[in-house]
Amino acid sequence: MAKTNTNKKILIGAASLVVGAGAIFGFYTVFKGTGGSVLSKQRSNQSNFQELKRAQALAVNTHLSSKTGQAWKNHNFADLLAGFGESKTAKENKEFFQASIFVLDVAPAAFKPEEKQDVEKLQSQIVKFLTQDAQVVGDAAQTHSYAAKTLVKLGTPSAADLKQLESFYKKTKDARKEIIADVLIQTEPLSSEGKALLSKQLLSKSEVTQGMFLLARVRDGEARKELFNRVYKNYASYPAEVKPFVYKQLALNHSLIQGDLKKHLAAAAQSKDEKWEDTFLVAVQELDCVSEFKEDIRRIQSQSQHPHLQMLAGAILAKDKGIK
Repeated sequence: MAKTNTNKKILIGAASLVVGAGAIFGFYTVFKGTGGSVLSKQRSNQSNFQELKRAQALAVNTHLSSKTGQAWKNHNFADLLAGFGESKTAKENKEFFQASIFVLDVAPAAFKPEEKQDVEKLQSQIVKFLTQDAQVVGDAAQTHSYAAKTLVKLGTPSAADLKQLESFYKKTKDARKEIIADVLIQTEPLSSEGKALLSKQLLSKSEVTQGMFLLARVRDGEARKELFNRVYKNYASYPAEVKPFVYKQLALNHSLIQGDLKKHLAAAAQSKDEKWEDTFLVAVQELDCVSEFKEDIRRIQSQSQHPHLQMLAGAILAKDKGIK
C-alpha cells in the first residue's frame, strides 16, 4: 500500500471547491450588467452553494451510518468482502461502492501493518469485480467507476493484481478501459501501461490537453517530474490553440521543470487573447516576474476586454505594491 503524494498542484486554474465528500472543480463566472444584477446573481449562487453543502452533508451522514460505513470505520473486513461481488445485485454493488467512496473521502482508513493482508485481499476482490467477464454499460459503468475509485483509495494493488489490471486494460473495449486507465495512472510507482498512456497523450498534438488533466492525477512524484519535462521539451511543437493551457500548467508546476520557462513570457505578454492574458497573469506570479512585466500587467488592467482579467491584473499590482 503506497502513500499518496499530496504535494502537487491541481491543473485547473480556476476554483477548486471542496464540498462534503469530494472536490467539485469549476470556473469562476463573470457576470455582465448592472451592479444590482451582479449582486443578485451572487446571492443566488451563495444560496445554491448552501443548498449543495446541506445535501452533501446529508449524503455523507447517511453513508457513514450505513452498514458499509460502519464496516470501514471498524475495519470489519469480513463485512467489506461480503458487501459486493458477482453474487450481489447491481443495486447492492452500486450502493456498496458509492458508500465506500463517500466514507473514504471524509474519513480515510488508516490501516495497521498487521491488516496489510486483509487490505490486499479486499483489493484483489475489487480487481476481480472490475475485470469480470461481462459487458459493462450504463449504470453498471458508474458502479465500476465507484469501484475503481475505492481501489485507488486503498493504495497501489499487489504486483499480481496490477498485472491483471494491465492485461485487462489492453484487451477491453467497453467503458472499463477508461475506468481502469484512471487506476493505472495513480499507482505508485506509475504502472508501465499508465506511463505509456500518458506519454502517448502528452506528446500528441490533439490529445495533450486531456493528457495534462490526467497528469494532474499522477501520484508518483518522479514520474510526474519526468512527464512534465517531456511536455516542456515538446512545447514548441504543440498547436497554437493549446499552448496557453499547456504553458499555464508548466508555470503552475515550475518547480518540476528543468529549463527556462521565463523565456516564453515576453511573447505571452503581447497577446490580447483572453486565454493568453489569463495564462500570462498566472505565470508572472508563479515565476516571480511581476516587477519585470509591470507595464504589461498595467496594460491588461486598463485595456483588456475581459473584466475578470482586469480585476486580476489590478489585484496583482496592488499585492506587489503592498509587498514593496
